[in-house]
Amino acid sequence: MPKNFNNWLNDVIQHSLKRNKFNGKRDRKIYSLKNSILESKYKKLNPIIAEYKTRSPSGFISDRDYKEYVKFLENYVAGFSVLTEEKYFNGSYDILNNIAKLTSKPILMKDFVVTFDQIESAYNLGADVVLLIASIISEKELENLINEIKNYGMESLVEIHDQNELEVVINYNPSFVGVNSRNLFNLSIDL
Repeated sequence: MPKNFNNWLNDVIQHSLKRNKFNGKRDRKIYSLKNSILESKYKKLNPIIAEYKTRSPSGFISDRDYKEYVKFLENYVAGFSVLTEEKYFNGSYDILNNIAKLTSKPILMKDFVVTFDQIESAYNLGADVVLLIASIISEKELENLINEIKNYGMESLVEIHDQNELEVVINYNPSFVGVNSRNLFNLSIDL
């Protein structure tokens, strides 16, 4: 069971716990974000991961079409990051699944992943990398979720917010560690 919160995070995590699995089957191979980044570096390009989202709790709103977004950026990025959280980010499993049909670039599923069902859904949707947020799950859950992601042949990106989280996360050998300067509890930014 994920950690308990007394704010919007509790609401989004409870929604994640109840979310239905995606029932489709993966129809593309797994693309490695690590390899795509290394390929970009080899070509002396900056390995950019382009994020597709239409809304965030901090007030961001966009109406850009995902098809045009992918078409415009595909030749310039190492991968795509797609928000799938519905309630606060207006994401959807369908958007990720549709983007997966448009590109052979690696896709990161960005959501508040707290269950094995979400990882299975990520795989079947066509994601290649799954985001885990260290501050919303226990250390044991972190270990189990990273291992489940590996079992599907996908890569994991674990988001941290401070040195203490880093010291815990590196024990479980995620594919990537990312630092988020936005505090998820109050949405402030600390650079």
